[in-house]
Amino acid sequence: MCDCLNITFQVVGEDTTQTIQVNANGTYGGFNTFEWTFNGVTYSMWNDGSWEVTTDGVEGTEIVTFWESTPECPTASMPRWVDNGYFSTFTTAPCSFCTCVKVEIIGAETDIISANQAGVENGFYYYTFVFDSSTYYIYFNDLESRWEINQDSIGGTLVAYAIIDSSCPIFDGWTNALELTINTFSCACTPREDRIFRQYEVVKLPDTFVEQNRGLKDCCCSYYVLGSPDQETWKKDQTSAWIKLSDLGDTHTFTLYKNGQPTSYVCPNYSFINEANAFYTTIEWSDVLESDGVGCYTLKVEFVISGITGDFTWGKYDLKPYTIQNALKTARIKAIFNGYHEVDQIDFTASNVESTHRFFGYIGNRQPNTEIDNIIYDNREMKRVIRENLNDYEIITEPSDECIIRPMVELYLLSENQLFISDYNAHNHSYRYLDIPVIVSESAQIEYKDLSRKATLTCKVSDKFKSNRTYYNG
Repeated sequence: MCDCLNITFQVVGEDTTQTIQVNANGTYGGFNTFEWTFNGVTYSMWNDGSWEVTTDGVEGTEIVTFWESTPECPTASMPRWVDNGYFSTFTTAPCSFCTCVKVEIIGAETDIISANQAGVENGFYYYTFVFDSSTYYIYFNDLESRWEINQDSIGGTLVAYAIIDSSCPIFDGWTNALELTINTFSCACTPREDRIFRQYEVVKLPDTFVEQNRGLKDCCCSYYVLGSPDQETWKKDQTSAWIKLSDLGDTHTFTLYKNGQPTSYVCPNYSFINEANAFYTTIEWSDVLESDGVGCYTLKVEFVISGITGDFTWGKYDLKPYTIQNALKTARIKAIFNGYHEVDQIDFTASNVESTHRFFGYIGNRQPNTEIDNIIYDNREMKRVIRENLNDYEIITEPSDECIIRPMVELYLLSENQLFISDYNAHNHSYRYLDIPVIVSESAQIEYKDLSRKATLTCKVSDKFKSNRTYYNG
C-alpha cells in the first residue's frame, strides 16, 4: 500500500497540466484515501470495488474518473483511468522514483549506459537508452506485473524482464532472450567494476535501564522467591536469565551475589539449541537455599562483546524457605519458553527454558463456562448430547511496581509456550491451584493508580487442555 502519489492531471478547458504530490489522508475499505484541492474543487480518491475520484467526498456520487481495478497502490494512466469528460489527462504514479537508471550490458565487452526518464506508462515512469543503434524502453508492464526492456517501442520486441516489487527498475541479472547479461543500478552508484563489497556484523549490546531519581521515596524493587527441599514443583521457584553475544570471541558470566559477595552457588551456563552465541542460566532457588541460605540476592550478567566490557543487573531477590506462612498472599505463574523472542532476537526453540514469577496477588475466580448441547426426540423428551466445561481463571496482582507488572506483560504472558498457575491465598475458594496448565485467553488489562507508581494487572487464562467434558457414546 503506497502512502504517497504523484498525480498529473489536466481539467478539460484548462490550458496547463498540473502535477502534485498527495499524501494518504485516511483509509476506506482497507485502502488508503487521497485528497487534494485545485481551483476551489476538492477531489477525493478512494476504493469501493474500483478506484474512483469524486468531487463530493469519500462515498460521493460525483465521479470524475474511475479505474476498474483494486491494486493497493492506484498507479495508472488514461485510458485505464476512464475518460469521463472531466479530465483530458489523468495519471497517478508513486512518489518515489528514479530519475535515471544505469544499464550494464555484459557480452564480449561491458557497456554501461544511462537510461533517462522519458515519461509515464501504466502509472510508472519509463526510461529509454540507445544500444547498437537501437532504442530500448524500460517500462512496467502491469498486465504481466513485471518490468520489461523492449526494443524500438513500449510493447515492442521483448529483450529482458525482471519481477521487482519496486517503483525503480533496479535489478541484477534480468531474465532475457539475448546472449547477454543485463544489470541495472542507480545512476548515483559507482559502476560495478569500481565497487568494493564489505560486510559487517551488527553488534547489539544488552539493553540496560537505570531509573531516574524523581523524588519519590519508593523502596528498591525486588522479587520474592521461595525454595524447598520437597519434590512439589509449586514449592520451588526458578529464575532464568539470558544474553546474546556477537561472535565466538565474546565472553559472558552469570553471577549470583549475596550481600555484595559472590555466592558458593555457581550459576549453570546453558547454550540455546537453535541460537548460536546465545546463552542462559536457570537459578534453582531451592539449591541456593541449601548452599547459601535465606537472604537478599542479586543476579548480574557480565560480558565482553566486540571488545566492549559491561555488566547489568538482571534482578534482586528476597529468598525464603517455602512454608505456608511465607507463601500466604502470593500467587505464581511459571512459564516454559520454546519459541522465537523477537525483542531479544533469540530463538528459544527446543531449549525449553523455565522461569517463575511470584507476586503478591490472587489467582482464581474459576468460571466453568459450560458448553451445553441437547437434543429433543420425537416424543419431546430432551437428552444430553455433550457437556463441556471451558474453565477460565483470573490473574490479579495487588497494586505493584513496574518491575512486577512489566515482566508479566512483556515476557510471561506474551512469550510462554507452556504456562502454569498457582495460588497460595488463604481466602481462595479453592486450594487446588497448584501448577495448573493454562493458556492466555484474553489480553491483560492494567489499571493505573492516580498519583502513584503502582498499578494492578488483571488477565484471564483458560485450561490448556479442553478435556473436561462428557458426551453420549451410544
